[in-house]
Amino acid sequence: MAAYDTTYLYSCYVRPVLAFEADLPSFAVIGKNFARVSEAGDEILWSREEDDGTPWRELVDLQTAGESAPTSYRVECGETESVTDGQKRLFDWLLANQARVVEEIKPAVVGLFEETLKWRAGQFPGDRVLFPADATNEEKLDRFVIKHFDLDPKGEGLLIELDSLDGWYNEHGCSILLRNGRLVKWGCWDEINDDA
Repeated sequence: MAAYDTTYLYSCYVRPVLAFEADLPSFAVIGKNFARVSEAGDEILWSREEDDGTPWRELVDLQTAGESAPTSYRVECGETESVTDGQKRLFDWLLANQARVVEEIKPAVVGLFEETLKWRAGQFPGDRVLFPADATNEEKLDRFVIKHFDLDPKGEGLLIELDSLDGWYNEHGCSILLRNGRLVKWGCWDEINDDA
């Protein structure tokens, strides 16, 4: 914990939030090709008549953005003056067990994709790339990328905030909640707020 310098974030918050940057490379599997998929989706014009039908995987492969998921993430501790003992324990656990946590949250990321597919399938031309019905579980992980982690002051809850290629989730939030190391629920802010 001492290896990371805390700082205060003022942007988008009423009060400053204590946060620090941490290297968590295991989580880069989520959103590994986020930028490439996003750019490929933008390549498809909004007029269906101008969509040449190129297979969506080929469109993604043609992009040159590279693997975009970060290996360093912001870790937030809330509106506080110092990191609590519970947050220190939770972060040390996260650092030591990140590969296990990734496996724990993969079903949630896949679930977020499948929920999106219910209302986005074929709605826009770019959906053929962004939310294809035949995506593998590995490909579904590319439609989301981790923005930051929130540590519960008591050291029990870990909230993972995600960025999504779906505008509705970007507007209403997209999160995964773990409690005591176990996956609890996932969804928009309203869906997880009662347990956060």
